[in-house]
Amino acid sequence: MHSCPLYKFISRQSYKYAAAALLLMQEHEAEAADWSYGEYMSAVRNVRSKKRLGQNFLICPKVAKASAAHAAGKRVLEIGPGLGFLTNELCKTASSVIAVEKDSGMAEMLSTRVRSSNLRVIKADFLDEAEKLPKDIDILIANIPYNISSKVVEWATANDLESVICLQKEFVEHMTASPGTRNYTRLSVICSLTVSITEIMPVPATCFVPRPRVSSKLIYMKPNGFKIGAKDYNMIRLLMEHKKKRVKNALFDSRKELGLDNDAARAISLRLTHADSVVFKLTPEQILDIAHQMSGLC
Repeated sequence: MHSCPLYKFISRQSYKYAAAALLLMQEHEAEAADWSYGEYMSAVRNVRSKKRLGQNFLICPKVAKASAAHAAGKRVLEIGPGLGFLTNELCKTASSVIAVEKDSGMAEMLSTRVRSSNLRVIKADFLDEAEKLPKDIDILIANIPYNISSKVVEWATANDLESVICLQKEFVEHMTASPGTRNYTRLSVICSLTVSITEIMPVPATCFVPRPRVSSKLIYMKPNGFKIGAKDYNMIRLLMEHKKKRVKNALFDSRKELGLDNDAARAISLRLTHADSVVFKLTPEQILDIAHQMSGLC
């Protein structure tokens, strides 16, 4: 039994969180000068993460400050604020912060922990709430739960929203992948066409509790103003679902979803540019061009 009375009140699971927080404090003592050990302990003492919600709580001040550096004077959206380490930093300089938290207990804790007049906490699933959010948000700054990363990134690109987001390293590699590589996916195509991506810093697993099995990256995503129409977007999705096939075969294999019979699908596929090329070896611009042709012919 630990001799310190503080540990008498900590559950076995919470002890792991506390130990991780203390270790991080020791490793980043200089960066965490304005965070006391007591503040960390108060946040982690009785917290139980929910795996189904993809909860991995940020406890690294260096990452929080690097993210919040982009918030000055802006209307900020944060998704999955968790224990509020990032939220606290955002509220220091942002014009306003909207924090959307699905876990009702966590949302209540956040409202108590971060007392700021420019903070609005919404208890909701972001995927249900997205279309109801104010239209004047300037920037998304968040540590995105891994299980909704794709939907959040696609929402941000579709809404031309500047973003500073922490994502799984492998996911970022898909976002920035080049044609002809294993990681080249629909996400690679969409991101290449609509945003520029800059890596801010690597984020090791030790920056979270519970510690995930993967590393992450903090990136800055800036929209370029280019919009992909809904129909073209769907055609890109269909093409990339069959990315290892030739363009004409990718269209033919998508015939049922496109409402085409065999003869119509074959006839249209032969009219496409790069019909004999393998899909994943084409550039994003070439794939968009083919998608646009498909939109007009199907």
